[in-house]
Amino acid sequence: MNWVALALISTIAFSAYAILQKYAFHKYAVNVYVFGVFAGAIHLTVGLTILVINPLSGGWGSLAVMAALAAGGLSAVVNLIIFTVVRNEKEVSRIVPVVDTNPIFVAVLAVLFLGENLTALKWLTSGMVLTGALIASLNQSLPGSRLKVGRPFFTLLIASFGIAVMTVTLKYALGHMETAHVYALFTGAGAPVYFAAMFLSRSWAKAKQTIGSRRALSITGLAIGAQLIAFVTGVASLSLGPVSLASAIMGTRPVMVLVYMTVVGFLLPRVFSEPSTKRSLMAKGTAAVLVTVGVGTMAFT
Repeated sequence: MNWVALALISTIAFSAYAILQKYAFHKYAVNVYVFGVFAGAIHLTVGLTILVINPLSGGWGSLAVMAALAAGGLSAVVNLIIFTVVRNEKEVSRIVPVVDTNPIFVAVLAVLFLGENLTALKWLTSGMVLTGALIASLNQSLPGSRLKVGRPFFTLLIASFGIAVMTVTLKYALGHMETAHVYALFTGAGAPVYFAAMFLSRSWAKAKQTIGSRRALSITGLAIGAQLIAFVTGVASLSLGPVSLASAIMGTRPVMVLVYMTVVGFLLPRVFSEPSTKRSLMAKGTAAVLVTVGVGTMAFT
């Protein structure tokens, strides 16, 4: 399977994960830190299994090992930031386009640190992606609302930049180590961050509550399963293809999320839906299309 197909599978899986995660937060009040701990525990278990079966042969002091560990820790911090915004914001299809501005940062960092080329056309399409993110931040639920670029928007931009740094660092590690080892180290470094966050937030009671609810635990498990698929295929894509192009393809998630939410809202309005007025659909659709066309052009030029 080539890197393009893997990137597309990662996109589909991550889009499903974003919606399932949002459903777990709002329908079953799953705690942000508890969700992170559950995800970290599953990834850590898989990673440790890999290291037991296939031990690290190059030693633990190499720069590649440090890069994989640093990327894992940064990823966990970024995820906790995104989890918090997702938990507090109403519409998930507005959140994803802002997070997916990260291909802009990935492209710039790839040029600076990995020696990849960034053409004038890619610079122009980067502007499209940023414009889509700005439109996505509109608060259409308030009549006559203006463009609102507030704390959630800038928080997500910071998270987006963090994802870009993580992606480029991960690509460096993948260029010097086996993909399985990078995954194991990456997840191993992320899990302690989630556990520390839950400990500091004193969320143990919330963890017991989630474990005691079969439905909450099931939807959380489905979300984490989708995340696992998205991450594994995404890492494999990054290892096989150019980081800027693979990241750009995976940045087409906004349209996938919008499609998911529209279909689910139409077929199962009582389960999960978002405001679907003509105005809100136009805003979200415009944002998703701009981001998708932008990153798609990046990927194939």
